[in-house]
Amino acid sequence: IAWYHLGLTYGKIKNYNKAIESFEYSLLIDDNFVAAYYEIARMFEKQGDWDNAAKTYMRSFEYDTPTGYIYYKLGHCFLQMNHNKEALLHLTQAIHEDEELDEAYLEIAAIYAVEGSKHEAVHHLNKAIDLDPENPDYLYTAIEIYSKLDLKLNVIETYKKIIKTGYDDGDMFL
Repeated sequence: IAWYHLGLTYGKIKNYNKAIESFEYSLLIDDNFVAAYYEIARMFEKQGDWDNAAKTYMRSFEYDTPTGYIYYKLGHCFLQMNHNKEALLHLTQAIHEDEELDEAYLEIAAIYAVEGSKHEAVHHLNKAIDLDPENPDYLYTAIEIYSKLDLKLNVIETYKKIIKTGYDDGDMFL
């Protein structure tokens, strides 16, 4: 536990390599300490080392039943590495495990938008927004996706939603 908390402390001061080292010491003592795997993966993510983050998340599956959130994190890692097919697989698994995981729906929508699957992109985007309707980041992402799919009326309606939430960002009005 002490090594784990030392790792958390190093992570807070952004000394990610020392954090990983501390978490690894906690795993030397108890290789079933799943929280340490999650934290190591998070530290790799903070460094942009998506491959090692994904490998660490997958390694945690040996010691614990994966949750929707862990599948989401794994999908996010693959998405960052531009492995859209693998990302989609894990993100889909995430929403099967947890139907309320709005972040997964949003990333699935982004993948489908890039692939040009308009219907699938809009379906998953609407699901994410339904789960968190006043999240301005989701609404901005919706605008990007609607623009990419040439859905101009959806873009206008989404801007109106953002304004109604009271979110005040000068760039939005430009």
